[in-house]
Amino acid sequence: MLNDINKNTLHCGSNSSMQYSFYILGMIDDITEGRDQSHIAFQCTCGTLGTMVKNRMHEYTHDQNLKCYQCGGYAINLNVPIANNNIKKGLKELERLLNKAKADYAGEVYFFTYNTLRHELLYQMNAIVQSIDLIYDMFLRNEVDYLLHKFKLGQFTVNTKRHQQGQAIFSLTLINHIIEISPIYDIILSLLKIAHGEFKLHDPKTHSIDINLGVRIVGLNEADELIDGAVKGKTKIIKEYLVQNHRQDLLRIIKHSFDHDLRNIYSHSEYEFTEEGIYSRKRKRKISYNELNTKADALRYIVLYVTKFIEQQRKNFIDAGIYNGAGYKLTPIIKDDGIAIKVEF
Repeated sequence: MLNDINKNTLHCGSNSSMQYSFYILGMIDDITEGRDQSHIAFQCTCGTLGTMVKNRMHEYTHDQNLKCYQCGGYAINLNVPIANNNIKKGLKELERLLNKAKADYAGEVYFFTYNTLRHELLYQMNAIVQSIDLIYDMFLRNEVDYLLHKFKLGQFTVNTKRHQQGQAIFSLTLINHIIEISPIYDIILSLLKIAHGEFKLHDPKTHSIDINLGVRIVGLNEADELIDGAVKGKTKIIKEYLVQNHRQDLLRIIKHSFDHDLRNIYSHSEYEFTEEGIYSRKRKRKISYNELNTKADALRYIVLYVTKFIEQQRKNFIDAGIYNGAGYKLTPIIKDDGIAIKVEF
């Protein structure tokens, strides 16, 4: 199949993201290596590479030519399966807890989303997600260059050793970047406590609202617990909370990904490259290339799960216009400087 590709018309890339190219080239790699025998690879008349399930070719064939999703006008699922089982289990548990918070304590989630996550903090989180996407996109761009080189379709020669080292730098940068995001720890713990019913807006005995939930992110900013911004201390509190509530799958992924020792190894340049990965002489620790990628993936997924959940709850609340809780009513008030919430009985 690779011999039939027209290099002169080959189109690979996107104005917005390298995810499609990485996904397609990864599938072509599986096909050519014999790992995937259910798909075929093809080149569209526009030059774009594509893949298709063999027994569905007739659905997308026009004028005897297979079309890419853009020329053919069909949808394509770019969700790459999570290979690591521990990450998969941890994310599933995080997803279940977020859904539990939404289902059982919708009012608390709405109130937390708007009043606690102040307007400027949401802008900060959005900027952080954008920077994470950019780092990951550069990582994918390198993977695309390497696969094109492997298929002898690229314009540049890629050295495998240098490629591994470069990808390790991107993974380390992503790990370091996310670990230093102080608000994400506060947000995660607060949402976990809401899911476990520890923060309730409405007191059925006094018919009062617990305003503490609405004026700050609860759980990690108290001066007697730790200095605000000490992310290592915040990780410890989250891990202890997960142990107390027997959330082993989520605990496992937090332990694996929020690796402060690795963050220090990178930040203080206490490492050297080996054939398998990196090695810190000072800390006598080896980390494989695969482990670095796994940690970076886990952290990226955690941030995306949480931020997308918050974004969706804000949208749901705005669309609904009002939320009726047990004896109280929440109404969003949209202002120039953000959104406030009106609470009524």
